[in-house]
Amino acid sequence: LELWDRYIRWTEQTFPKSGQENNIHMILERCAVQFEKDKRYANDPRYLSIWLRYIRFCPDSLDLFIYLNSHGIGIELAEFYHAWASAYENAGNTKKADFVYNQGIQLGARPLTILQVKHREFQFRVARNLSLEAPAEVAGASGGGGFIPDAQPEERTTLGDLRGVGKRHKAPTVRVGEATLGLGGGLGSS
Repeated sequence: LELWDRYIRWTEQTFPKSGQENNIHMILERCAVQFEKDKRYANDPRYLSIWLRYIRFCPDSLDLFIYLNSHGIGIELAEFYHAWASAYENAGNTKKADFVYNQGIQLGARPLTILQVKHREFQFRVARNLSLEAPAEVAGASGGGGFIPDAQPEERTTLGDLRGVGKRHKAPTVRVGEATLGLGGGLGSS
């Protein structure tokens, strides 16, 4: 494994065009397959690094993480769980990402403190994203009855249907444009 690792690093340094000129993905694949059944390297950080670099070239990375997990490759290493959870996070599946982090922490992947820090950073990102999305959802759920600063009222064509809002898809009753409610409660011209 040491020879393969040195050869891969040399290839990456000599031909640094992200693997396209040097066929690094093929070299990584050959190395990964060669040591796949050798239990000595199942949780060797160098071997996991080779797999993780190979996964970057694969469109079905989540399937490969499941494969590695089922074959016991990297399951004792924090970097495995961080990379796997990051792949889920990038795919937009934060629930599975959180599950993977918790699985690694529960199994005591080493170094555990680094995995715990990465998990907290992930939780912070998810919470921040949810808090950024919340004001937009609250504004959208107002049903047309609330005032949204700088929002342009939607106009409709003459005798066209109003679009429904909310769970019941009720049309808003707020009038826009020239047809506004007058002081007497009826429609008036402004």
